[in-house]
Formats: sequence, structure tokens, C-alpha cells
Amino acid sequence: MKISIQKNHLTFIPEAKTFLVAGTEVKFGTEHIVVNDETGASMKFLFKESTGSEWDKFTVWIYHSHQGYELHVSNNDTTPEHAEAYFKAKTRI
Repeated sequence: MKISIQKNHLTFIPEAKTFLVAGTEVKFGTEHIVVNDETGASMKFLFKESTGSEWDKFTVWIYHSHQGYELHVSNNDTTPEHAEAYFKAKTRI
């Protein structure tokens, strides 16, 4: 999925070489391409790890680029209703 620096409310932390974006801005994927619409420059990020469960709203999905940058996608779009529905689906007898 393409993530626009200008359109997706992306934050960049230069000293950490890290881009931050809310999960409500992008869908989960194994790779994302961050694009600067003004310059046409882009960078590909591949999924590396998560900091927790997919149903924990504090989980961060971490992607790495070959250039040494990171993209962090927050999981802030998960609600208690999502978690409960997932739990019920997985524990059906």
C-alpha cells in the first residue's frame, strides 16, 4: 500500500530515522511504500515485527527499509468490540 507523506498524516523523527502513522490511516500489509507526493521520492518498507497482540490498541507494527529507516504503524483503530468478536470467533465450541 502506498502511504503519502502529505495525505496520510505521517510524522518523521529524523534522529530516529522513523516514520509514524496511525493505523486508521493505512490498512495492515506486509509491505508499504512511503511516497513524497511533492518530490516523487519513495521508500519501500517490509514488515518486521509487532510489539504485541493484533487486538491490543497499544501494539505497534514495525516495518524496515533497506536504507535503514523504520515505519511504525499504531494499532489505535482496534476497539474492545473487535477484540471481543475475535475472541468469541476463536473460542467457539
